[in-house]
Amino acid sequence: MLCGGAAALALALAAAPAHAVVGGTAVPQGKYPSVAHVVIGGTFACTGTLVAPSWVLTAGHCGSLTGGAGIATPLAFPPPAFGVTAGTVDPQGAGGERLTVERVVIPPQYLATSGFDTTLLQLSAPARTAPTPVAGTGFEALWRPGALETVAGFGTTSSGGEAASVLQEAKVPVVADDACGAAYSSFEAATQLCGGYAEGGRDTCQGDSGGPLLATAGDGRRYVVGATSYGDGCGRPGVPGVYARLADRTLGDFVRANAPEAVADASPGAVTTPAERYDPATKQVTVGSPPTPAPATGTTTPGFTSSLAVDRTTRHTFRVRGVRVRVRCSAACSAKIVLRVDGVSAKRLGLRSTTVATAGLSRSSAGRSTVRPRLGSKLAAAMRALPRARFTVRAAVRGPAGAPRVVVRAVQLAGR
Repeated sequence: MLCGGAAALALALAAAPAHAVVGGTAVPQGKYPSVAHVVIGGTFACTGTLVAPSWVLTAGHCGSLTGGAGIATPLAFPPPAFGVTAGTVDPQGAGGERLTVERVVIPPQYLATSGFDTTLLQLSAPARTAPTPVAGTGFEALWRPGALETVAGFGTTSSGGEAASVLQEAKVPVVADDACGAAYSSFEAATQLCGGYAEGGRDTCQGDSGGPLLATAGDGRRYVVGATSYGDGCGRPGVPGVYARLADRTLGDFVRANAPEAVADASPGAVTTPAERYDPATKQVTVGSPPTPAPATGTTTPGFTSSLAVDRTTRHTFRVRGVRVRVRCSAACSAKIVLRVDGVSAKRLGLRSTTVATAGLSRSSAGRSTVRPRLGSKLAAAMRALPRARFTVRAAVRGPAGAPRVVVRAVQLAGR
């Protein structure tokens, strides 16, 4: 057994990736003290985050004995294999706090998957360095599409290049799940989140694995919403980086169950909106909190408007054959409604298309109409059996003569 374990360790260390930030800038000392440099077996390095005094969070493939060889298993390196330093921008650890690992925790679901890519390292003694917690309940707006986040890491500054001599940072916007699913057939929305620009240029890279996707709220407080997982190249156009979706239910529950002090829920009156947002259409960054918009609203000229909403009772759990959809128009209108499932779920269901149902409506005056895109009973049952899926409802609305067509969308999470 000892020889076999040594062989597996040698294989993992030899094949393990190092993951730094492309298109970034050097981080001044003290700006992100919770970002940690994680060395495994004295051979390869990842990035991590001190999320509580006694816990460091990094990637699953950094903690897994087989992760470096590209095989996802929850079999972890022994605690003495890890060397962790926090509170410094120097990858050699100068001026930082060296931390000793006592226990390694990987989700049991990290098995033959690209999802669940998370490791928690429990420290033998609380760190003196200030932690940055994982965003919990109430902070959902911090990691919605368009929120501008900060990535940080000790890795390379170009694909296959040299590691940076100092911690690097860059800002990337959160990318919608459907766009990420179009870029990666392996994308799994329950435990993965994407960030990046359509034109590329800024991204995480080799050696940044496990490093934080940091959200900054309008009051300046920072929260961890993701951890660097993988990507197709570094900073390529049309190919965002993939991060562990730490602030959402699945991985958030994993962190909370093992390290409850590492999760910060919003208190009454807390600022829960992101400090900056990015609009991919205009490529403009908005600072501060804009007025709260009506859900999924589209606007046309001159003056005709329409909106789309999904019944909140089915937003999180798929329990009925159809999804109740409401379309509101400011004048007479007609609409075609399309219900689509994410690409990963479509493959699991054996579907040739991501479109699973359609419906139409027509109104002779301003007002609201409710319709149900119908699903067959067998397909509905198969969807209910999926652990989680993402549905997008799209409506192409036509108003009075001369008014351009409006396309509006609403998103529904479904599954158990």
